[in-house]
Amino acid sequence: MLILSRRVGEEIVLPSARLTISVLGTSSSRVRLGFIGPPEVTVQRKEVWERATNAKKPCEFSDPANGGCAPSARVLIADADDCLRESYRTCLEGQGFVVIGAASGLECVARLRDSSPDILVLDPAVPWGGGDGVLAMMDEEPDVPRVPVIVVASHLDRGVLYRLAPFGIDDFHVKPLRANPLAERIRAVLRRRSAEGQPAVRQA
Repeated sequence: MLILSRRVGEEIVLPSARLTISVLGTSSSRVRLGFIGPPEVTVQRKEVWERATNAKKPCEFSDPANGGCAPSARVLIADADDCLRESYRTCLEGQGFVVIGAASGLECVARLRDSSPDILVLDPAVPWGGGDGVLAMMDEEPDVPRVPVIVVASHLDRGVLYRLAPFGIDDFHVKPLRANPLAERIRAVLRRRSAEGQPAVRQA
């Protein structure tokens, strides 16, 4: 049995079989692989564990209007750190969230427009616009939706807090913030928004 790590970009070469295996991508329960080998080598796919088909999916956060269980939230992660975004994505998708990534302020605004996220996790130091630029666009441009915002900053900067204060962010934390505590903060913000009578999750 060959055990592969979950590191994207890893390449494993089997000289005796003239076979090269590359890790192309990962998610919470899948590893996407690429194979290069001679034509006579065949690859078979087989599930090695049985998935529960009748297990009830746990509620991600409460929504009384939806029988106590809301559908999975769409989370936009805006951070220039590729490794951090991937770490958050793996954990949050494993807990039922839909995760969208953005590496810059410009990309974040574009994803706000075209992906309809339910909540934004924002590094105020994102390049090409910065966190305050993103929040200003959310306030000023009618085609950029205003969603709840959790700011996760590299360090406690009073200047950052001063610049972001007028935009009414929902939560603030200093890095490092691990993925599981982030998931709890996302649920808490969405529960609070729901309790205040604001939609917790966009309607399809």
